[in-house]
Amino acid sequence: VYGAHPLPKVLFLRGGTHNACAKSIGLKGTPDRILDRVVRRYHAGERIETTCQNIMRLEDGLGVRHGFTLATGFLYQFIELIHQGRRDQPWKVALLLASMYGDLFIRSKQIAQMFQPRPARISLSGKQLDWPASNGLAASTMEQIGVGMKPFDRANETPDTFHSMVFRVSPGRFARSSWRLLCGRIKEHPQMISTITDNLVLETDEPIRYALDGDLFQGGRRLQLSSGPLLKLVLV
Repeated sequence: VYGAHPLPKVLFLRGGTHNACAKSIGLKGTPDRILDRVVRRYHAGERIETTCQNIMRLEDGLGVRHGFTLATGFLYQFIELIHQGRRDQPWKVALLLASMYGDLFIRSKQIAQMFQPRPARISLSGKQLDWPASNGLAASTMEQIGVGMKPFDRANETPDTFHSMVFRVSPGRFARSSWRLLCGRIKEHPQMISTITDNLVLETDEPIRYALDGDLFQGGRRLQLSSGPLLKLVLV
């Protein structure tokens, strides 16, 4: 909508379930207190601090969207379960996680289906991976995903890039390594690629379902991520 014109400053009010973006930039407080602080500083003529953050640009074959964090594959299906069960509170999400961990270790049919690799063609920064299939992909310009988890620890490493992860991981392997992954402690793994890039392309044989900042979408058979506009986020 803004085209070549500068985007307005953005203030997160922390009214969500996990407030991952706000936590990633160090913004604290309840919605009313955050709003009170910025209104008081504005009318007092005080300087309002900001931080700059890239947002990702996504072309899904049906249109263009922008967002901070994207997930496909088994990660998308997990977010879909949260939506279906209306688990809109952190403790409910924690219960779902605990239940899924149990299923991961006993390798239930549902988990096996979630982690089933699908034919995919993936390129990072213009270089195509030699993987014929994948079962998940994630990318973000924010470090956190909520509940104190920081899997995208390289999200702000280089301007105009984002942290990307590509998976072809088995349920058991994911269960054993997920805690280190969620804390940003896995750098190299034969069943996972974790890197920074300015461009990511995913092509599949069927429409791609993906989650963008927690919302669910379905696009075409080609999804392209690139570094988008630079936002000024308010810190109060």
